[in-house]
Amino acid sequence: MVPQENVQARSVLLSWEPGSDGLSPVRYYTVQLRKLPNSNWTVHSASVNHESSFYIVGRLKPFISYQFRVKATNDIGDSEYSEESEVITTLQDAPDEAPTILSVTPHTTTSVLIRWQHPSEEKINGILLGFRIRYRELMYDRLRSVSIRTANSPSNTWTELNCEYCHNLPTMLLQPHINHHLSRRPHRTPSESVPNILLYCLPVTLAVPDT
Repeated sequence: MVPQENVQARSVLLSWEPGSDGLSPVRYYTVQLRKLPNSNWTVHSASVNHESSFYIVGRLKPFISYQFRVKATNDIGDSEYSEESEVITTLQDAPDEAPTILSVTPHTTTSVLIRWQHPSEEKINGILLGFRIRYRELMYDRLRSVSIRTANSPSNTWTELNCEYCHNLPTMLLQPHINHHLSRRPHRTPSESVPNILLYCLPVTLAVPDT
């Protein structure tokens, strides 16, 4: 048995009851695992201390189902493997990979249109709930604001991020005497253009609280 409190996103605490040693002391235990639904059994550790009756199985992947089994070895040889454990699903975790920003396009004088590519499926580590978009406004070579907006639909690969600090932009951020074309609107002067921003996207799963 593996109680739920012993299951983490990347590890499981596995315990067992030692069987008969065959009149020869147990030298070590071997722990195998397999990833469901159809992976083969693989050895996770072949050197578990003979005095142990538990083992922390690490290096697991989040939100994946596993089964485990154990065998004992003494000076005579190996025992049979134990019965397979119940199916255990590791907890969700934060994604291992960020989305890739494909484009940032001026949309209006106070907004930009952002398009990105999802992280790879095996790097999401859970149920994808949406994305968090963070941006920094560059003004006077210092950070003036950090804002977060969440795109709640995981199927969307773009969202519009409205800028809250688009007034009174210094002309030093724009090239003088250059017009900027925004989303099929008439040409505008530099003072009416979108701010200079740095931004990136973060995927959100159940393991990341929505703030």
